[in-house]
Amino acid sequence: MDNIESLRREDWERVICVFALGAEWQFKGWPREWNGPADYFAHVKGFHLMFEDEKVDENIKRWNVSILKISKNQLKRHLDAVAVKTFWETLDLFVAKNKPELLNL
Repeated sequence: MDNIESLRREDWERVICVFALGAEWQFKGWPREWNGPADYFAHVKGFHLMFEDEKVDENIKRWNVSILKISKNQLKRHLDAVAVKTFWETLDLFVAKNKPELLNL
């Protein structure tokens, strides 16, 4: 979702994950009762997608996000499936633990 301004308060209960870029401006407009990225990632699972040869952003290191690494090398792109599998397994565990009411929708 590119524009969160249309989300109502009850919609936020159904948000389960976000891909964090590392910039705090990304969270402009998030619920005020959530106190910054450290608190956001208690309510929503955070992921950060990056190339394996890049340095991890300092904010990402501080936040409770799962880092998914992929390769720029075409010969290793078949390993992207590992990142996809990790994403879904991690997200499924997060939802089961933190938002089980969404499992039966």
